Amino acid sequence: MHFREEGSFWRAQALVLSPPGIRYVSARQRFAELSHEQGRNAEEIVWEFVVTRNGAVSVDASELDASKPADRMADFWQWNGSRWERAGDGRCGGFGTNGGAAAGPTVDFITVCRR
Repeated sequence: MHFREEGSFWRAQALVLSPPGIRYVSARQRFAELSHEQGRNAEEIVWEFVVTRNGAVSVDASELDASKPADRMADFWQWNGSRWERAGDGRCGGFGTNGGAAAGPTVDFITVCRR
């Protein structure tokens, strides 16, 4: 978690990396360097909030993934502000990204991508 003061409010950024140990430069940077993860399953989720004395509000979220080539489809789910809902699927293999979702992030279930 990274916090930055912005005058009368704070900006909080949560960074989720899977698997643990993915190389990234800084939590302040938007995305990890997943280009070296080609051929294995890896995912990064960045979720940003504005925090005031009245609570936290989600303002942005982005997701980046790399997955093993496989003849399978991986489901992805989106946070809609109050619950997770299935948002679709994508073929395993290569890189994918979802971004600009103020309600919350997308999570791709790329563990199904096995050779």
